[in-house]
Amino acid sequence: MLVLFRFGSTEYNNPDKQRFPSTAYEIRTNYFGPIKIVGHTAKNETNGMALSLARAQTVRDQLIASGISPAQITSVEGVADRQPWVKDDERHAEDIRRRVEIFLKRDDTAC
Repeated sequence: MLVLFRFGSTEYNNPDKQRFPSTAYEIRTNYFGPIKIVGHTAKNETNGMALSLARAQTVRDQLIASGISPAQITSVEGVADRQPWVKDDERHAEDIRRRVEIFLKRDDTAC
C-alpha cells in the first residue's frame, strides 16, 4: 500500500488524505499480522533521511489513531531517496517518490 505526500512535507497529498481512513479501516478489520512502514523522499527534497522517517512516523501515528495495535507495527524507517521505485524520466516520478509504503506480512517470511 502506498501513501503519497506533498513536497517537503509530512502532509498527505489530497487524494491520499481522503483515502487514508478507508485504508486504515481495511487494515484494522481484515489484517492482524505485522506491519512494516517505510518512508521515502524525492531526490530534490532536503533532509531526506529525517523527512522520510517523519513521513513513516506520521503514517504509524495515523494507523494507531485509527485503532490498529501499536504491537502490530514492527518496523518504522526512512530511506530518503535510496529506493526511487521509478525512473527519472517517467511522468510523475517525483510525486511517486514522496511516499510511504505499508507492508503487510502475508506468509511466514519476515516482514
